[in-house]
Amino acid sequence: MTRHLAFTAAALLAAGTLAQAQAPGEPASVFDTIDADHSGSISIEEAKVSSVLSQNFAAADTDGDNVLTRQEFDASFTTAQPQPAQPAPADPSESDSTTAPPTQPDQ
Repeated sequence: MTRHLAFTAAALLAAGTLAQAQAPGEPASVFDTIDADHSGSISIEEAKVSSVLSQNFAAADTDGDNVLTRQEFDASFTTAQPQPAQPAPADPSESDSTTAPPTQPDQ
């Protein structure tokens, strides 16, 4: 469920369900876009823009006051930044392998 919630904010924005005009060069945060009345919190009514947000609203509303603060939203719906992949070594001898090199049999 945590993984599902973590991708919700990105999915909402990517799906285009939260498009809203912003000042040139100033992208809206997902939270600010959902907070239609700019009250600083997301009501249950505002959360209806997304079925995923609506279905997980109660779990995200940790203090039970029927609104999501920015902190509650961020804790439940923000995504972790992906880590860049490590390039493979060009030469196998540069690898961090801990296996010992083959030995010659005794003659």
